[in-house]
Amino acid sequence: MRDVGRWAWWPIFGFVLVCVVMAWVGGRPYDWAGWAPASCLPERCFCEALRPGMFRQPANTWSSLGFGLAGLLVLGRGWRDHAQRHRAPANLLAAQPAYSLLYGLALLIIGGGSAFYHASLSLPGQFVDGFGMYLIATFMLVYARARTAASPRRLVLLYVVLNLGLAGLLLALPELRRYAFAVVLLLGVGMELHTVQRQQLRIQTRYIKQGLLLLALAFGIWLLDLSKTVCAATSLLQGHALWHLLGAIAALYLYRYYRSEQPG
Repeated sequence: MRDVGRWAWWPIFGFVLVCVVMAWVGGRPYDWAGWAPASCLPERCFCEALRPGMFRQPANTWSSLGFGLAGLLVLGRGWRDHAQRHRAPANLLAAQPAYSLLYGLALLIIGGGSAFYHASLSLPGQFVDGFGMYLIATFMLVYARARTAASPRRLVLLYVVLNLGLAGLLLALPELRRYAFAVVLLLGVGMELHTVQRQQLRIQTRYIKQGLLLLALAFGIWLLDLSKTVCAATSLLQGHALWHLLGAIAALYLYRYYRSEQPG
């Protein structure tokens, strides 16, 4: 139990360490000109003005760490589940901490990919940024399926195949990346709510509803920022940065929703 309590501090320590490393890296000179440019260049990369150096969009880069912190918190909770595995599990997440590992890693990839994208505004950064979002949306599909008697190996295979297919689409038709994410996310939400109703699960649906409301608010801010309807290009207060932070909170609401499930 002492190890469990000690682990609770590791996510915060890891987040502080990442911030220190990023501050050191961000202060070093670098020219991204040799990288293939993102498709949003030269004038459609959201509101924030491009700056020279390592972080071409500092506010959008730093705010991406919200997903990193969320991922570390999820991983910390998954580790505590693993350490307390002798107890009767309250739900699927507690019974199989690998799901928390998968979800937490997906959030870390989103945070790292988004930071890389806004720091570099490169095509590789754009790919990793979009791919990370798919990892969360497909998780919802797979987790809804996991509540049935489906084989864990088949679920892993399904998760891999889905994301490989989406990665291929992202490479072939990058302009469709946002539409593909919206479609997969809506499918995931629909399948989850259908599973809850069909199996009459004891779960707090208010958490997923609150998360979706936050995501809708964040999307509205994202649109205003992308269109530069509300824009102060040189300010550190950026609408797209707020999209990152609200999105990270929404992801934690989704995780809290999954954890609220009680045995029938």
